[in-house]
Amino acid sequence: AFPLDVPLVVITADGQDFGSPSTAVEHRRLWVDLQARWLGLSRRSELILAEGSGHMVHWDQPELVLGAIRSLLQGGS
Repeated sequence: AFPLDVPLVVITADGQDFGSPSTAVEHRRLWVDLQARWLGLSRRSELILAEGSGHMVHWDQPELVLGAIRSLLQGGS
C-alpha cells in the first residue's frame, strides 16, 4: 500500500486525445476524473492540471513540472 502521509502530486495533461468517447469536453472530463483517482493514495495529494499540454507534460510545460518538484522538496502538498 502507498503510505498515506507521503506527498503525492499528480500532473495531468488536459490535451490528451485517445479518440472521442463522445465530445472533446466529455473526453477531457473523463480523463481528468480518471487521473484524480490517484489522489486517494495519499492524504497529502494534489492534482495539477497542465492546461493545453499533451501527454509529454515535461516537454510541453517543463516549468510546471519543475515547480511541482521544487514544492515537494520544500515540504509542499
